[in-house]
Amino acid sequence: MSKKRFNSTQIFEGLYVYLDKKNSPFYQIRIRFPDQKRHIVRSSKTESLVEAKHLAKELWKSISSSNNNTKKTPTNLQLSTWCRKYILFLETSNPSKDYRTEYNRLLSDETGLCKLYGDLEITEFNNLVVLKYFGSRENDELTNNTKNKYISLFRSFTKFCFNNGVIPTIPEIPTLKMSKRDNPRPSFTFQGSGNEWDKITSFVRSSIKNQNVIVRYNPINEELQKSLFLIVHGFIRPVRTELMSLKWEDVKFTKTDEIRTVELRVKDGKTGFRFTSSTPFLYDYLKKIKNTNPKDYVIYSDYENRTTALRMIQDQFKEVLKLTELTKDEFEQKRTLYSLRHLGIQMRLVNSKGKINIYFLAKNCGTSVEMIERFYAKYLPNSDEVIKNLQTFG
Repeated sequence: MSKKRFNSTQIFEGLYVYLDKKNSPFYQIRIRFPDQKRHIVRSSKTESLVEAKHLAKELWKSISSSNNNTKKTPTNLQLSTWCRKYILFLETSNPSKDYRTEYNRLLSDETGLCKLYGDLEITEFNNLVVLKYFGSRENDELTNNTKNKYISLFRSFTKFCFNNGVIPTIPEIPTLKMSKRDNPRPSFTFQGSGNEWDKITSFVRSSIKNQNVIVRYNPINEELQKSLFLIVHGFIRPVRTELMSLKWEDVKFTKTDEIRTVELRVKDGKTGFRFTSSTPFLYDYLKKIKNTNPKDYVIYSDYENRTTALRMIQDQFKEVLKLTELTKDEFEQKRTLYSLRHLGIQMRLVNSKGKINIYFLAKNCGTSVEMIERFYAKYLPNSDEVIKNLQTFG
């Protein structure tokens, strides 16, 4: 087997530099165009590998912009190609996490970045492109908070591209100024004639009984109802590490003359380990359906992939919101499964008639007193008991 005369150094796919001392003391630049089935070779006229790499990138840019035969960016350098590689990298690095949001923001056929700029050369992706992209989404009325989530994703993406040597520097994409105004968390009404929470639970019970709502080939069943009650009455977050990690061995029933509650053990939630105590309603509900195997998951025990199980609950609840016409709240904010957690906290504040200790409520929910005050308490109307206290003089 013959020995190679020289070794090539790949800058990125399609662009190489190599040193063939037998023919020249200078590094040579080789550019390959697989879409056109051709390549070109130019001398860098330098003996420095660092300088040769820099000159190779400059040569590539000049050829791409001036040569009519190379107007279309080669597939291996397109923004869409590297977005797909980035998503694959994320899924490979942490297979248990759901990256649908990241995928949709980059590659969605409807609103993804690559819908407009997928053919763009990756080296041309910068803040100007980001601003143009946000401009194209003007009708979607993205808030600065949402835009900053996109920007955080774009930064992570460009860092990935830089680490893979496809871009020479990480472009600066500044965050957008945030408004100090705190909008209320999207929730549901739970009192009066327009009680939205009752509307949801009644619809789910009817769907379970009639088996008439099918979501991704699965009818709405007890698993969705169980999830709703765990979130609202058990103060559990609807995420993989809380709701979907809960097993029957983490469920403890406590009943005394004064207390009837379910103590739920959250082993690795958003804020770490905690115990949370439920309302009496959850005690009565879970007592009727308790599983005999403590190692089983409480929700969809037959699904080993907990991300898939969570996705099923999310999709079913999304369909429920659509069919009950409750997809948005009065502030035009989209409701999700997480809105049930906000509902649970608000219900506890109101139904306590002003007697609950906010510190203990925050601890029980795995959040902070500041969050309770900023996003829940100040948006609730005063109860009759609170008004009575305000009007009472010593």
